[in-house]
Amino acid sequence: MTKEEIKQKVLSLITEGNFLPEAKGKEEIRGDQLLEAYGMDSFAFIQMIVCLEKAFHVEVPEELLVVKKWETVNLIVETLDGMLSHGGHMGVSV
Repeated sequence: MTKEEIKQKVLSLITEGNFLPEAKGKEEIRGDQLLEAYGMDSFAFIQMIVCLEKAFHVEVPEELLVVKKWETVNLIVETLDGMLSHGGHMGVSV
């Protein structure tokens, strides 16, 4: 899966899952914008992680469950790309 394919799937999942209540659609979401700016809170963050794990068939290790790794679409794509290239698991070296 290419990074662009990952990005498009992430954008679809986070908009369809209503994790960003202030985003009007995936076209509006900038890759470098903090998701918090679109209304993401800690509850939505955990829900998003669970959704991404299911959709990408990965398991996010506890050490990666920090907002800094997931606070923008670009960071989500980078983190997922790293996980997918390591068979769905990886440590804190992302």
